[in-house]
Amino acid sequence: MKKVFILIFIFTLMYAHSAFSQSEDNNFKALYLYNVTKFIKWPDVGDNFLICAPGEPKTFNKFREKGHINKSVGEKSIKLQPNVSPSDIPDCQIYFLPESHGDKFETALSNLEGEPTLLVTNGTGLTKKGSAINFGLKGGNLTLEICQETITQHNLEVNDQLLQLGEAVCE
Repeated sequence: MKKVFILIFIFTLMYAHSAFSQSEDNNFKALYLYNVTKFIKWPDVGDNFLICAPGEPKTFNKFREKGHINKSVGEKSIKLQPNVSPSDIPDCQIYFLPESHGDKFETALSNLEGEPTLLVTNGTGLTKKGSAINFGLKGGNLTLEICQETITQHNLEVNDQLLQLGEAVCE
């Protein structure tokens, strides 16, 4: 009986650690989604600064919890727009494609070609496949991969300080 209790305790700790890690990852992603807005200049389009995504990513919840939703980019209020299909992306300044929607990467990439929208992804090696910014893993830690070439191909101006937030990775 004691062994069963110990096993249950160990599995509970492992689950709690995993849940905490996912929560911390989403905190990191929300913080960086907001911070990249400070280092990229977008064309003047629309009344609000739109950050869009398919579904309702947990990162959006952390973005709200951290109060980033009450901030602005330039004179535009930040608005989160969930449930945006990658085949019909409106005038979003950032399109966040979480790992759970990774199967939609090619569709998002082709629909954003030449558009002034920053594609931010969460998956393995996606900056090398055309994503502008990607949340990756390195040594078990969440990292920010940035492809400056891709960003400028979308007619966005990049402040060199953005590269200090992460690792420069391109095709």
